[in-house]
Amino acid sequence: MPIDPEQAWQCVLGQLQMEMPKASFDTWVRDTQVKSFEDGYFSIGVRNAYARDWLDSRLTSTVTRLLMGIMNQDVSVTFVVGEPVPDDDTEQDDEQEEEDTEEEQAQVEVVHKLRYDEIVLPERVVAIPGYFSRLVPEIGVRNAWLYVGWRQAVWDGQRQESGSKSRRIPVRQIIRFSGLSRRTFFRAIEDEMTWKSLLGLVERSDEKPLWAKGRDKRAHRLPNHYTVHMTLPLSQADAASVFEWLENRLQEGLSLLDALRQANAHQDLVGEILHPIGVPAPEKLKDIPRSVMAITKSMSGLDGDLSADLRDAAETLHRRITSAFGTILMTHYFLETVISNAALTPAQAWLVALLRDRCYINQDTGEVRDEVLVRGGYGELADWLGLNRSKTIWEWIRDEQGPVSAFLCILPSQERDDVDSLRIQVRLDEPIFDGANGTISMARMAPVDGAVDTHKDGADGTHTMAQLAPMEGADDTNGWREWHRLKHLNTSHKPQKRVTTTTQDDPAAAVPSSWVLRKILIQSRVHPKVAKDLHAKNASVKAFVSWLLYAFSPAGEGIQNPLAYALASLRDNPDRGPGNPYDRLADLPPAELIPLVRWSVRRAARKYDFQAEDSGNEIWDKAMGFSERHGTILAILLGEDEAAQTIERRKTEIFQDGEKTFQEIETIRTCKR
Repeated sequence: MPIDPEQAWQCVLGQLQMEMPKASFDTWVRDTQVKSFEDGYFSIGVRNAYARDWLDSRLTSTVTRLLMGIMNQDVSVTFVVGEPVPDDDTEQDDEQEEEDTEEEQAQVEVVHKLRYDEIVLPERVVAIPGYFSRLVPEIGVRNAWLYVGWRQAVWDGQRQESGSKSRRIPVRQIIRFSGLSRRTFFRAIEDEMTWKSLLGLVERSDEKPLWAKGRDKRAHRLPNHYTVHMTLPLSQADAASVFEWLENRLQEGLSLLDALRQANAHQDLVGEILHPIGVPAPEKLKDIPRSVMAITKSMSGLDGDLSADLRDAAETLHRRITSAFGTILMTHYFLETVISNAALTPAQAWLVALLRDRCYINQDTGEVRDEVLVRGGYGELADWLGLNRSKTIWEWIRDEQGPVSAFLCILPSQERDDVDSLRIQVRLDEPIFDGANGTISMARMAPVDGAVDTHKDGADGTHTMAQLAPMEGADDTNGWREWHRLKHLNTSHKPQKRVTTTTQDDPAAAVPSSWVLRKILIQSRVHPKVAKDLHAKNASVKAFVSWLLYAFSPAGEGIQNPLAYALASLRDNPDRGPGNPYDRLADLPPAELIPLVRWSVRRAARKYDFQAEDSGNEIWDKAMGFSERHGTILAILLGEDEAAQTIERRKTEIFQDGEKTFQEIETIRTCKR
């Protein structure tokens, strides 16, 4: 159901009122109204020319992004002078009107129930035309992120002189939205190949640096001059396709104007005029102009300007091509926080962004489509990024320790899928990073605590990403947290050997009367940030022991780093374990639990001794069984020394059992003699 423009504008006003100072909102924004809305163009009426200039220079980009998110389409906003029309029943003198206005004001305190909404701020997005994805293979992924930074910094320009298209932008703003580190950014802009690739997108002036004397009487370098093109050029391949298509129409006898009009009449541009991504431009057409307007001028043979009809038809076709692929939306949080903290390379970040762009959320029904069918498989994904080696994509997604696995998951193919096709499930929500300086390990890529199910009636065949429900048909059906394996904690299932001043001769003396989480984390060398977060959440040590037992049990087979898994699970559920039977085992006092673990290690050493005794605990026998891996539980709960002692005891027992068996055999032989 389409959203009414008036209603959309009221939503924008509500958002601005919460974000802006009260005085600024009351002076410039409160009295604005929608004058007209047509074909995505908003005309907003303001009080006077001063208000128009103020809003145009400070809020155009913000208002545009908000309206795009609300209307779910590309929009353009223009502020025009026009007095708001008062209601008939509000005609009062100025004094009474001021009093009423004062009474109607309300002071609002913004409260977020979900940490996700407070930290990620999902309404703050960067909008890039979807056509830009067709330019990425040609300009390179690093240069693509550079253009995103330049473009968004222009939109977020704090001040613009009236009537001037030039503005000063802090370089930190460009870096902020580029998804690149400061070092990578400056290394890129110092590379001459960068500016050759970005030709038509961002251009740097070749003039020598200019200097001016400042107030301190010293020479200061003036800002470098750059030109940022907000209208996207065509890719080389698309420019060649448009040229060939128009040339074929001319050979059929059509005029250039009729050929352009026929091109504009096509509903499906890809397939009719444009080729799929990955089809290179013919070598002879590599120098074709990169806009339909320039192509039209070169084909017309005119020295002067195009006629009005030709210019309009060419601009219409160029706009249809560059706007036919929707809009790529990326949250500020993804650009500023997720890419760096998740250790995504520029190419990996683009892969995640492009796959997310092929998913959608229906705000009306709550339907979430988080599966992407890539018919060309890994080769097509490589073409999206301009990579020659498709196996690189395979390595990214299949690497359970890599950062990409926290965002993408390969799903089983269906019967109707082609042989080379690939089904991918895409994580649409952002991971939460907190702790020191707003960051912490990737273990927070688990479901957000308290997330509300947004699924509504009528949304058939959907995945509710708010809850990150288990993936149907996936190889591991225990949920998102488990299939990306949480390899990003600074922990190891084999802690380094600790040097202690004393040793315990009696194994029972090393068993504490109760578990202390702080001590366990220290002796296991857990990262301080992770430990600090668990202490802040008042995490339950019994829940930790329960998750640890689950990770080492047959049910947790495939968890390669049980300690990291247990820590991540505990951070998601600080006071709750995986449930029975592991919770019941964790409730046992250490003096009862540790003997069960030691029995498991000893029993695993005699796995071919079918007459060996049971543990004496039916729950342990069914849930945990016996395994040599359980010795690592001792290393985590009691420290490396206890684990080493257990191993030595096991070696001694094996040796003693061997000696006993040898003596029995000798006795039997003697009797026979």
